[in-house]
Amino acid sequence: MKQARWGRVLLAAGIVAAVQVARAGEPPTIAALKAESAEALKGAEGMAYVTLIAKTLQETFSTAMEKCEPALKDPMSMTFEIGFRITVEGRTVDVVTNPATEAGKCVAGQFRAVQYPKPPYPRFPIYLAVKGAD
Repeated sequence: MKQARWGRVLLAAGIVAAVQVARAGEPPTIAALKAESAEALKGAEGMAYVTLIAKTLQETFSTAMEKCEPALKDPMSMTFEIGFRITVEGRTVDVVTNPATEAGKCVAGQFRAVQYPKPPYPRFPIYLAVKGAD
C-alpha cells in the first residue's frame, strides 16, 4: 500500500478547551493544537470523533503525498506536523504546518478541501505528526 511508503502517520485529535480559544486573526501554534488534541483524547466524545474521521484523515494524507510529491525533497525521510480545526459546518480552518515549507502548504491545501462530519465541539482541533522512515 502506498500509504506505508510515506512512513508512519501518528494521528491525534481533540477538543478545544474553553480557556484555549485562539485570539481573533491569529492562527494557533502547532504546540497549542498538539496540547488540545492530547487533552481531547481523554474524553469519550473526542475519541469517538477521531475514530469516525480517521479513515478520511488517512486517505487525505495519502492523496496529499501523491499530489505534493514534486514539492517534497525526500519524502521517505520527511518529518513534519500539521494541525487544523474543524468547524461545526465540517470545514477546515486555522491550518498550520511545521516546518512551514512549500510542501507543507501543498499538504495543508489538501486537508482544507475535505468536508468532515460535524464535530462534537466547535473548532475541533486535529493534530497529525508525520515521521519518515528511518
